[in-house]
Amino acid sequence: MSERYSDKRLSEDFTVYILFEDQLEASFEEVIAAAAEDYPALEWVFTQLGPFPINTRQPTIACDTTGQVKIIGMPGRCEVDWTHAIHHARMTFPDAAQVIQRHTDHIGVTFTGPNGDTSTPARFRAAQYMTCLSAVLAKLPIASLVYFPSATAVVQPERWAKAADQAAAGQVPVLEWITFAVHGFDEPPEPLPVTVSTIGLAAFLGRELVMPRARLPLRDAVAFMCGSCSMVLDADHTFRDADTMGFTPEDKAFRIRECAEGQHGAQTDQWWFFHESSDLDHLEFFGESERPPPPPDMDNNFEGDFETLRQRLSARLQ
Repeated sequence: MSERYSDKRLSEDFTVYILFEDQLEASFEEVIAAAAEDYPALEWVFTQLGPFPINTRQPTIACDTTGQVKIIGMPGRCEVDWTHAIHHARMTFPDAAQVIQRHTDHIGVTFTGPNGDTSTPARFRAAQYMTCLSAVLAKLPIASLVYFPSATAVVQPERWAKAADQAAAGQVPVLEWITFAVHGFDEPPEPLPVTVSTIGLAAFLGRELVMPRARLPLRDAVAFMCGSCSMVLDADHTFRDADTMGFTPEDKAFRIRECAEGQHGAQTDQWWFFHESSDLDHLEFFGESERPPPPPDMDNNFEGDFETLRQRLSARLQ
């Protein structure tokens, strides 16, 4: 039986590419030392196997003795299909295409999580080290763009550096690690329908989020999805089929339905958030939920403790 893509996402390495407008020469030891200086809260005890010079004009392979961290590159430009990444960044990085066109060199940084451990803290740790180590290179004056393929995301180097600060503090930099793909519909009246989907959340949870055809202002729709990502990552919340949710504890504007990988073309397992303004009927898509409704007098509100991830990380280190 072939591996489910949802499970595969949870076992993949985290890799990021830094684009430069000039040649980079350094060493593995220098990069690790700089990371230890910039992010002292993390343990940088990675022992290198050799001198490992890093040069973007030559093939580069640098790794530590455990194989957890790798800096890998080939000479020249980073030649990938940038179409989707540029499209998703049209509002957050409007000149991304021009920046990509100018770059001359690149390098990749990969971090491998603990084998077999797909828990959220383990996945966060791998992404945390990857982000902080690559931020050392992103801070260089010659750095022009950061490409994070897990989220099909292109990010300005200064934003990636801020994401590293946030990750080092034990918080998820949602806007850099996860892309919010937006599809609008020109169907008056306003607010026009908009579908917002996450790209990259599956690398942490094996799931993505979808808000189909909600008549909400775009800013509100993205803010809601961003907050939902923080709930499942920082607050360790698990959504359940047929749950309700809203912008406030009293608001029940969204009906949550669980979508399995392969269902309705879903590439991974997903949670769908049907807003009351949507013209889609969740029952037509998923039928009646197998979960019974809560008793009428039961208070099932959940606001979440957004310190949960940080507490779980601290417990793992003790």
